[in-house]
Amino acid sequence: MFSTLRNASRTTTLVIAIGLLGTVGADIVTAVTGSGTAVAAGSHHAGHGQSDDVTAYVNALRPLAVQLRVAVAPDEKIIEAIAVPRAGDAFAARDAVTHGTTLSAVRTVSKRLAALKAPAPMASHHRDMSRAVGSIEAAMAKLQTLRNLQNPAHLVARIDEIGSNQLETAEGNWDAALQAAFRLAHAKAPLDFSRGHLVAPVSRTSWIFNADRTCTAASYRLAGLAELAKNPSLSNGEKLARRWSRTMNWTGGRLAAIKRPRGVSRVPATLRSHLRVLGAVGKIFGQELGFIRNQNFAGAARSVEQLREISGSVELLASAMNRYGAHSCGLVIGSWGSSSPHHHSSVST
Repeated sequence: MFSTLRNASRTTTLVIAIGLLGTVGADIVTAVTGSGTAVAAGSHHAGHGQSDDVTAYVNALRPLAVQLRVAVAPDEKIIEAIAVPRAGDAFAARDAVTHGTTLSAVRTVSKRLAALKAPAPMASHHRDMSRAVGSIEAAMAKLQTLRNLQNPAHLVARIDEIGSNQLETAEGNWDAALQAAFRLAHAKAPLDFSRGHLVAPVSRTSWIFNADRTCTAASYRLAGLAELAKNPSLSNGEKLARRWSRTMNWTGGRLAAIKRPRGVSRVPATLRSHLRVLGAVGKIFGQELGFIRNQNFAGAARSVEQLREISGSVELLASAMNRYGAHSCGLVIGSWGSSSPHHHSSVST
């Protein structure tokens, strides 16, 4: 019995000792942290809340990073294209970067980024990203200042300078801040400017650039026709009509095939409608070619009159191109509206 009591006494003493250790341990925690168990629990919840803030931040940041790349991609494609420019690309690039929607799209991303509330651990990265987006916006704004520049060599040099210096540096700063933010959140970062090649979306920028390129190519297809017109003959008449017919049909088809943007940047319905006039001009020249081959000069004269009558519609197409921003293309088409009928005045007699 005494041994049982002794054992019970030892057990009680052990329990009391353990209780004391627990109390002392709690007292030590209280002395160090100031609030004991409640603080420990509160600390756990605070850490969890901070993690939620960081997660919410990077989740909101991810689509903005994608939107920024999509916004800048059309102008990047232009800058890449003029690294080895085709004839006329300087003016096509000028029209595209000064009348596209890149700047407004970047400004939208900038405003949305500014509206994000960065948690404390992300504050410095958020500031770095904001500065980078501001620099990208400034580069796009610089491109806008080129709209009145007429020297092609200066145009290419300025676009290259803005793209390879200011824009590239700003994109590198954005990439560094973006990657740092996602590393801190232990999350996979979206593709940035340095990783992968983003296919540029269909945009007003891309449409203008391709339209200007098409019209420039068409103007080269018609090179030398003025000399033929100075030397009237059936042979030269056929060459003139054939070249004009093929070039008008080719140009109309190529312009109609350019992928058109949607939404606020869509190609106006009036411009799309006026594009049909090039096919009509091509058809009239094709008919004239047949008349010349058959030495039907009366028929050829009617064709010339038709061309005079339709020239106003060609000029309307040129004006529609100018309004949309494809000034180089509008200039080429405008010259056709005033010149094409006169090439045949001495050939059809």
